[in-house]
Amino acid sequence: MDLGFIFTALALFILVAAFVARPLIEKMSGVETEKTHADDLFAQREAILIELRDVDFDHDTGKMNDDDHKEQRARLTAKGVEVLRALDALKSQEVAPLLNTVEDEIENLIAIKRGKKIVKPLPSNGKTPQGTADTFFCTQCGTPAHADDKFCAKCGAALQKVWQD
Repeated sequence: MDLGFIFTALALFILVAAFVARPLIEKMSGVETEKTHADDLFAQREAILIELRDVDFDHDTGKMNDDDHKEQRARLTAKGVEVLRALDALKSQEVAPLLNTVEDEIENLIAIKRGKKIVKPLPSNGKTPQGTADTFFCTQCGTPAHADDKFCAKCGAALQKVWQD
């Protein structure tokens, strides 16, 4: 056997081993995300929907009698209602702080669409590049602009800083 052949075979073996082992290494070194209560509730909701579909299918194909179908369907429906109520309560707690920002953004887009010049600034939590606390929208094209901008970066229109309350 030639020495060049051995090195080539060894290099090829290392290359194939690295290719095969890469998904395993990435999975081990990957950051695992924490499951939240909302994730568990969504998983429960999906499981209940699948069970309901299966119960209905079994009843339609004749594998389940009417009494068992009604009983299991009522149990699954009650369980589903509990999960949906828990999701609604969780959504109202998590979404309430963001609701005003979303409503303001919608109002801005409507004002822009109607051609009005009054635009309410939206808070950006101080994450703008210039460190300003407000983001404005161009009244011509709707592009976000910073509070210290005088012209729109996209269309070049003069920006008016008029507050809407």
